[in-house]
Amino acid sequence: TLYTLDLETGQFLDFGEGNWPVWSPAGDQLLFQRYGDLWLGELASGATQLILPQTALNGNLLSYLVWLTDEMVAFTPRQGAQWVPEIWLMALAQPDLKTKIAAELYPMYMLSVDPSGPELYFLSDLGSLFPHHLSNIWKVSSTTGSLQQITAGFNIYKYHLYPETHTLLFSGFQAFARPDEAYDMDLWLLDLETDDLYRLTNGLDRGHLLGWYPAGRNFILHDTTDATLWALAENFTLRPLANGRSFQDDRRDAKFAITGLR
Repeated sequence: TLYTLDLETGQFLDFGEGNWPVWSPAGDQLLFQRYGDLWLGELASGATQLILPQTALNGNLLSYLVWLTDEMVAFTPRQGAQWVPEIWLMALAQPDLKTKIAAELYPMYMLSVDPSGPELYFLSDLGSLFPHHLSNIWKVSSTTGSLQQITAGFNIYKYHLYPETHTLLFSGFQAFARPDEAYDMDLWLLDLETDDLYRLTNGLDRGHLLGWYPAGRNFILHDTTDATLWALAENFTLRPLANGRSFQDDRRDAKFAITGLR
């Protein structure tokens, strides 16, 4: 069941069965899925409206749904556990008039929106001689459908787009690092205006982005034998938050997920 709670007023709303909610840019609506159907919920009243039945997608599911504008959303279809290598646009007022803006050989996932374009960023194995081993960041125009590769030679695990500062923060490793360089998953910062690339960490082993502060700081998991949890401050310095030995489960591999941080 999908619920919302206003932390200032205490208003509690029950939207019924649903999952994967995505907030509108204005924060007054949310899209969610119910048995494969796409629904719209109103935060002011709790009212819901069916936007798109799953039958309109030939039985596919919506994946990586994002709001492009207040009236337009973008998504990638999914067949079971497999992504369909396409990106679609859909106007909420006319959901039957969907537009395919990208169709490629390899899946495109982890969509993010730069509202100034509006443009869509995504991860994909496009252009890779070693698919499933090289995932880089790409950009597609929502108006022309033209593609542009943003990073190359990386295997990127996760990324975060900061539209206000025109920067990308991502965790990944260089697939073809020199022998004297650490072959590790590290944090990188890319200036989208100048194409300057900054390596923020060196030799973090498998450091994964877990959750984000709204102010821009993020947590990473130093996934070694002690599974230490680290915080990356705004000046890009690392400080340990918790030693993994305090919550290590010796019976199985420890799994962690941090979301909704403030």
